[in-house]
Amino acid sequence: MDRYFFLQNATTVARLLLSNLLIRKINKKEIVGRIVETEA
Repeated sequence: MDRYFFLQNATTVARLLLSNLLIRKINKKEIVGRIVETEA
């Protein structure tokens, strides 16, 4: 997602973020979380 994604209406962004994965790599290990709740 680029920064223009977040220029959309807050309700739209919140809906589109649901179920997306957040992935962080630390010391060659991946930590994965799923977005299950948003507020707009």
